Amino acid sequence: MRSAWANVLLGIGLILLLGWGLGLYFGYPMIGFVIALTGVLIFHLRRLLQLERALSRRQRVLVPNGDGVWARVLAGVRYQQQRVRRHKSRYRRLMKEIRQSTNALPDGVIAMNERGEMLRYNAAAQMLIGLKRKRDRGQRVDNLIRHPDFVAYLAAADYAQPLIIPSPRREDGWLNLQIVPYNENNRLLVIRDITERTRLNRMRRDFVANASHELRTPLTVINGYLEALTSDDQAMQEWGQPLQAMSQQADRMRLMLDELLALSRLEAGASAPMETPVDMMAVIRECSSLGSADANRIDSLVTTDAQILGEYGE
Repeated sequence: MRSAWANVLLGIGLILLLGWGLGLYFGYPMIGFVIALTGVLIFHLRRLLQLERALSRRQRVLVPNGDGVWARVLAGVRYQQQRVRRHKSRYRRLMKEIRQSTNALPDGVIAMNERGEMLRYNAAAQMLIGLKRKRDRGQRVDNLIRHPDFVAYLAAADYAQPLIIPSPRREDGWLNLQIVPYNENNRLLVIRDITERTRLNRMRRDFVANASHELRTPLTVINGYLEALTSDDQAMQEWGQPLQAMSQQADRMRLMLDELLALSRLEAGASAPMETPVDMMAVIRECSSLGSADANRIDSLVTTDAQILGEYGE
């Protein structure tokens, strides 16, 4: 490239010298020099104008014939243009593959900036929360998912646990939302449809609650007959040990039914407000006695007068 520029300078010098010589021949050496200089400037300005137009219009640069400096400069520019086109082509293919892969995901994915504005989202997100491609891009996500719990979840910036909210599109639908920070201030919102799982959990809770209620009736009848038999001295003399064992097992079954019902209430969120002081030492003693009902023995070494607010079932 240095020799090319040297040739250019040498050529310019020869042209200027030729112009000065012709001007001297006609008796006006400075006019000849200025005309030669103007011609050189026009030539190079014309090349610059061609290059500027080609770059501004994103056209391919036409490389002139020959081995001059402009041929080399324009060839270098054209080479860089081709590199940029190849990189853009690879980038487009990569983005197309990413869009296709994210659209194949069953979960909705929304990319957001630090202000909660949606940058990109896949087809599952459009279906789960009803996004419109042209209308909703750039909108804040809490303008579209307006559930109060989600608004608070987004503002709190504590995304360690997912959030479950009702679906904005289905009356009986439920969505699991999880925000994952990435790339400094950007965030991903992952949306999963858990309607079927929620329905199965509700069916399981209802089954446990209904079965527990239904088992209470025969257990009550059994307990009634056992109480009658244990109050009879003659029956206790003949069947005392079996009757005591049956009474213990009936009490254990009643306790298990009570625990199942309490668990159903807790899972359904229908328990009473936990504002009753509970003596923890009494709870530990009761658990030890229940565990020692079998052949095993449980000794408790905990001594405390601590109480907590909760709900203690008798």
